Amino acid sequence: MKTYKGNVEITKRNQKEWKKKLKDVTHISGNLYIYSDVEFSANKLESVGGYLSISSDVEFSANKLESVGGDLYINSKISLELEKRLWKHNKKNKWYLTQYCSDWLFKQKGNFEFRINDVKFDKELFDKVRKDKLKAKEVFAIENIEERRVAYEFMDKAKMKELKGYKILDKKKDKQGNIMSVVAFEIKGYNNPFKFLRCVCPSTKREYFLETKADTCERAKAKSFGEDKIRFEEEW
Repeated sequence: MKTYKGNVEITKRNQKEWKKKLKDVTHISGNLYIYSDVEFSANKLESVGGYLSISSDVEFSANKLESVGGDLYINSKISLELEKRLWKHNKKNKWYLTQYCSDWLFKQKGNFEFRINDVKFDKELFDKVRKDKLKAKEVFAIENIEERRVAYEFMDKAKMKELKGYKILDKKKDKQGNIMSVVAFEIKGYNNPFKFLRCVCPSTKREYFLETKADTCERAKAKSFGEDKIRFEEEW
């Protein structure tokens, strides 16, 4: 048995270097992190002493890998054969499952935490979001801002037409050139229409819908900071 002592962090930039280092390695004593956009094979590797983390857009093969000492974070589509082998030998571990895992794994009973784009969901909402089973009004009824943001990302935007009285009250560009708008629509059982500021975070570029009572972008944005009026010189 050949052991690599320590943690292994494989990136797109260093993957060739690690491929040489781990060529004959059967055991990694620490954690194994495989980051996005990596194609990596470790077909002699049998065990990882710490965590196993597989990020998005990874092609990973490990024909002999069975034992993992720590948590497993699966954020990329891996082969069903590898998935089943890891499950067989690590059923008691904590698993972080994402939309990329197989339906077979979702049917198992274990210590699971469900995540989409690094946002935690309960199992029922997780399934509805990843399968786009929510109506537009159900998406906007989600109280958690991050969950609502992800649910909107996965929603077929044609569903917006389902919203009664849907209209855009105001639309303009922010200082970074991102489009923001105030949208309004009605939901049965409520006297007043719902209004949301649709905006983009300038640093993460994530799109958000923030509930508001304002009719204009500038006022709605100021209100999101707890103010009536703000002059935005720069945004980041």
